[in-house]
Amino acid sequence: MTEPIINTSALREPRNRQLLIIVGVVILALLVALAIWQTSGTHGAKRDLANANDKVASKQAEVDDARRVLDQKLSELRVVRAEADAQATKLGGEVARDVRGAVDDGRLGTDNAVVAEPAPEYYVRDRDGRFVRVTRP
Repeated sequence: MTEPIINTSALREPRNRQLLIIVGVVILALLVALAIWQTSGTHGAKRDLANANDKVASKQAEVDDARRVLDQKLSELRVVRAEADAQATKLGGEVARDVRGAVDDGRLGTDNAVVAEPAPEYYVRDRDGRFVRVTRP
């Protein structure tokens, strides 16, 4: 029982000792290379680039959704504006009919003289969609 468990006779030979030293140095070099690779900037940069690409993809999806909603709202606005233009044209025709009757009937004053009343004014849309003041003589 006094014999050692580890056989050290192989370590006494120079050839075996050199081989073990070389194996130990290679393992140590691999561990150092692995540690440097893990802490190097390129490994972290790759991870950061992947995260940035994920963020860009999610923001692009948000932009696409916002653009779709904007297009939908613009189309709804065009429909409402077309309806408002139709109503304004209809109202403009009715106002013109009413104004024409008031102008023709209400110009005579006393002594058959024409009273200088200001001409009635109303607004209609021109072909560009702007309101234009119109007076009837």
